[in-house]
Amino acid sequence: MNHAKKHARSEKIRKRLIECCNNGELFMHDELQIFAYFLERYPLKTISEVAKQQGKTYNGIKQRLEAGKEMSISTGGKTFII
Repeated sequence: MNHAKKHARSEKIRKRLIECCNNGELFMHDELQIFAYFLERYPLKTISEVAKQQGKTYNGIKQRLEAGKEMSISTGGKTFII
């Protein structure tokens, strides 16, 4: 599958999954299983944990984030690196 088709399909799946969650089409335990799957697939670490693991400073990792060299997600006022 080429990149453009994969992107379009991925976006369609993502939107549908969000729609199902918002419309109450999934049971909570199914939503939690999906969530657990992604947490296992993409372990989230704090900036401090990544800095310690890589032997870098907190600010060094923040600079990598700002430069787009690390992927992150922010929730609850905290930033996690994937």
